[in-house]
Amino acid sequence: MVIEIPLEASYIGAIVVITFLVIWILIGVISRRYIRSLTDYAVTGWRIGGFVAGCAMMSVMCSLSTFMGIHGMMLAIGFPIVACYYAAVVGFPLVGIVIGMGLRRFGAFTPPHFVGWRYGNFARLLSSIAALIVILWYLNSNMIALGKVFELMLHQPYLMGLWVGGLVVIIYVILGGMFGVVYNQFIQALTLFVAMIIPAALILKALGSPAWFFPPFSFVSPMAESMVKVNPTYFEPFIIFKKFPTHYTFYIAMMGIMIGMLGMPHTIAPIFTVKDTRVVRSASIWATFWYGFVVGISAAIGFAAIYYCNLHNLWPVMTKPDYDKIFFYLASEIAGSGWAGFAIGGALAAACSTLAGLIIQAGMIVGRELVMLVKPTVSEIGIRRAAYVSGAVVAILSIVMSMSPPPYMVVPILEAWAVSACVFPPLLVLGYWWKGANKYGAIATIIFGLIISLLQYLVPCSIWPIELSKCGPVANPTVAAISASGLYPLSFVVFIVASIIANKILGIEKTVPEDVRRKIDEIHGFKSYDPKRYTSDWPVYIMLVIMVLLSIYLYLPK
Repeated sequence: MVIEIPLEASYIGAIVVITFLVIWILIGVISRRYIRSLTDYAVTGWRIGGFVAGCAMMSVMCSLSTFMGIHGMMLAIGFPIVACYYAAVVGFPLVGIVIGMGLRRFGAFTPPHFVGWRYGNFARLLSSIAALIVILWYLNSNMIALGKVFELMLHQPYLMGLWVGGLVVIIYVILGGMFGVVYNQFIQALTLFVAMIIPAALILKALGSPAWFFPPFSFVSPMAESMVKVNPTYFEPFIIFKKFPTHYTFYIAMMGIMIGMLGMPHTIAPIFTVKDTRVVRSASIWATFWYGFVVGISAAIGFAAIYYCNLHNLWPVMTKPDYDKIFFYLASEIAGSGWAGFAIGGALAAACSTLAGLIIQAGMIVGRELVMLVKPTVSEIGIRRAAYVSGAVVAILSIVMSMSPPPYMVVPILEAWAVSACVFPPLLVLGYWWKGANKYGAIATIIFGLIISLLQYLVPCSIWPIELSKCGPVANPTVAAISASGLYPLSFVVFIVASIIANKILGIEKTVPEDVRRKIDEIHGFKSYDPKRYTSDWPVYIMLVIMVLLSIYLYLPK
């Protein structure tokens, strides 16, 4: 069976999509009038308020995984994928509390921008490579989903949908820069929310849920009893955890996804656009609320999909690529063609929001961070031109990578979280809170983090905490990506040990320049410099002990 939707729903979806695209491109064209500098292009001239930035953060994080990936992976492995996304929800307040205000005071355009200033040009180069890997994984996943949406809507081959959708996104990002992207992301946040909650409510109502009007609570009694009748193991979420040595290993991985949010270039980009540091906390709160709500709705849709597939015995006739399309199928079968079409429009809004944020960040990382390494005197106009071109090139590369898609679109996103968790949190958190953090620790951590996170996913073998050979063919790539996120304690250990050794041998005066130490006080909001502030090693030693214990636990015989 290949999931398709009625032509009527496709026509409605096409009208909705074209309408949205016209609106978004118009916003992009109008926004170009306000782009007079690199700051305007990259961070909107620091003029965005908390509510708009929070909605943009939610919108850029949602991606097509909330319309497709979560549901498809719930059909494949059950509850753990929902746990991963709720871990990401908790990551939003971490961004605001731990590093957001400091990065905004610093005036960062990208995470590698801060890393380069804090640790030097070689660290800038390595962190830019790591950030581009994260971006390409995320782009790959969302380009795949975008192609599937257009395939479903146009009843045309996947490759046609992929190229049409991808090129449209590239055009509107280039037209509007971050000005157009942020305001479009605000509109897209409202669109995807409505396009998800109403069809979800109608589906749950038809299936008999008493809490259909509030989908996150849709599984309450008597719907719970109905699910148990058709799927007795649904409410045993630790069933899948048997694929992990212990439940606690999974919890460590969830913490990795949570702190991995600190280094996601596109997710924290709206933080860079806000008016001042006071707005950072407001944006983080709004993002947490809205994203948590959307993940709850998406989990409810997955619940409904599992119930429906069991009720109608669809498992024998469904193929793996069908899993990601199940929401649109349920919407057309239960809610009606109109709402199915609107759901397609909402899915496009989610895709465009995430893809735009990723393309902007890719352009700025290549156009600013890497070009300035080669030509430090490059002008702002030169950087903007390089950002336009490089963003488009990275996007086209992701389209080419997506031409042979894997069965499940969400797996590359999980691996992006893993790379981010193993590379960026030590660099950003300790670089902001500890003056003893230095380039030796940073360089060692970036190299080490890239190696362990990529090998865990690409080379399934028993030397890692999770023996992937025991995970089964369906769960293998998913468990590999999730477990890679759990390796972040090793990265913290490497960073702290390398930094302390360098400081003890060379002295902090030689490993961390005085102008950097003075700037750290400044980005914390202090008006005067205190050479002893944030230099104590004891908090770092405590963190080191905790990370060593977590690392040892990962490798203990289970």
